[in-house]
Amino acid sequence: MSIDAVVSLVMVSKDRNGTLDFIDSPSRRLGSSGGIAGQDFFYFSKCPPNVAVLAGLEIWGGDSSILLGEVKIADREGYNRIVFCEDEKFDFAIKEYFRKQAGKLAEVENG
Repeated sequence: MSIDAVVSLVMVSKDRNGTLDFIDSPSRRLGSSGGIAGQDFFYFSKCPPNVAVLAGLEIWGGDSSILLGEVKIADREGYNRIVFCEDEKFDFAIKEYFRKQAGKLAEVENG
């Protein structure tokens, strides 16, 4: 039950239930294949207020945890259901992800 995907759509209802829809991750190196989404979506029953920030980002994980970068954002409950971490942990994961992405961009620019 592994996943390596880009979040293509975040849908949230008024009661904070919703879905994350996925597409396969792109290739990280020229000539290699991309990640396999493994499934098309996850359901969730409660989400952090800023969950929509996941749209366009790559997530990955196995049968117990879902990660953004190297930080866990959710626990997996079955094949297509997740429970998000507490809001503070989710916020930390988002900040850490963008901090690392900014560092990678700086490395590319400074060559």
